Amino acid sequence: MSYAKKAKKGYYGIAEYRDQDGKRHQKSIGCFKLKREALVEASKLEKELASINMVLKDVTLVDYFNRWFELYKANKAQSSSARNQYRIMVKMITKYWGNTQLRDIRWSDYQAFINWYGSNHAYKSVSKLNGAIRSAVGYAIDDDVLTKDFTHNVNVTYNRNRKRKVDYLTNDELQTLKKAVLCKLSPYNTSRYMILTANLYGNAQK
Repeated sequence: MSYAKKAKKGYYGIAEYRDQDGKRHQKSIGCFKLKREALVEASKLEKELASINMVLKDVTLVDYFNRWFELYKANKAQSSSARNQYRIMVKMITKYWGNTQLRDIRWSDYQAFINWYGSNHAYKSVSKLNGAIRSAVGYAIDDDVLTKDFTHNVNVTYNRNRKRKVDYLTNDELQTLKKAVLCKLSPYNTSRYMILTANLYGNAQK
């Protein structure tokens, strides 16, 4: 039960809650000038603490991300490239966040992470990582591990110099490619027929 504790400059709001083992704990919400203000805020904190999943309350971002992937994404990510992509994500999350607990991350902390990652990656890479973490955070809220989505309205920043520049072949290069493909056409290698078709189509459009 929440209560107010008298202090020199006002009242401290104190919230009481029990962990998964039934042990009672207390947590202060801060100091307020009026007793009723301290009681109101302490009561809010008590309800918030009571709604938290006590089993997962100390879980780190890295551990919860791994848990989310294994529970909800592993069966869908059948290809080695998809699994490798998630392994890279875990590596980046671990490198930046280390053992930071999920519940300790604030919106500004997460924005700083996106800025850090985006400084050396293209938009697509940053967007994919952000999307995966946002999904995991959504499940964490459903699991009662979090009460707020710290990824909400994040600004996806990225390195604009990482955009791929498309270089087209010159006419001479196209003719050289065509001759090379024609010399090695084989019914067992359909990709050469595809290259030849694209070559002929490209010339027809000119």
